[in-house]
Parts: sequence; C-alpha cells; structure tokens
Amino acid sequence: WASRAAMWLLRSLAWALLSPILATELSPQESSLLKSLGLSAKPSPKSPVPVPPVLWRIFQKRKALPRPDKERDSCRVEELNVPGDIVRVFADQGTGTPRLGLSLAP
Repeated sequence: WASRAAMWLLRSLAWALLSPILATELSPQESSLLKSLGLSAKPSPKSPVPVPPVLWRIFQKRKALPRPDKERDSCRVEELNVPGDIVRVFADQGTGTPRLGLSLAP
C-alpha cells in the first residue's frame, strides 16, 4: 500500500513539474493559426489597459445616482447617445496609423 501511494505521489509530482514544459509545444492547429496571424510564438498576456476617462466618469456618475423606480433602457448609453449597454465604438482620434496593404477601398 505504501509503495503504491509513493508511486502515485511521484507520478503526480513529475506531472506537476513537467506539464509547464510540455505545454510550451504547439499543436499543429495552434502553429498554423499563429503562422496565419504572422506570429511565431504565443503572445504573452499584457497588463490590463486603463479604463478610458470618459467611461470611468459615466460609471462613477451612474453609481452615485439613486436607483430609479423605472429601469434604465439597457439598449442606450444616454451620455454618448449611442445604442447598446456596452460602448463598442469611439470616434477615431487619429492616433493610429493604418498598416500598408489593409484597405476597405476597392
């Protein structure tokens, strides 16, 4: 019984130590996807991006307001006059530069 438990513990420990190393190898599907995206390795996670100030102000203002008797229309963000309870599109601020070869023009 003791040797069986010791073997189980040894296998578990080996798996715990080796699984991060073995997980670095890519499957053929992962490799193909990364190549099609122009990447050679999995990208590492980036730190969270800060919330845009305008959205933070909307959140703080709504949080401070007393709860209305009537539920707000979740299909509209009144502050920005846009549809949807999640703001998906902001007006282009002109900070990005378009990549060559990517165009919607015919």
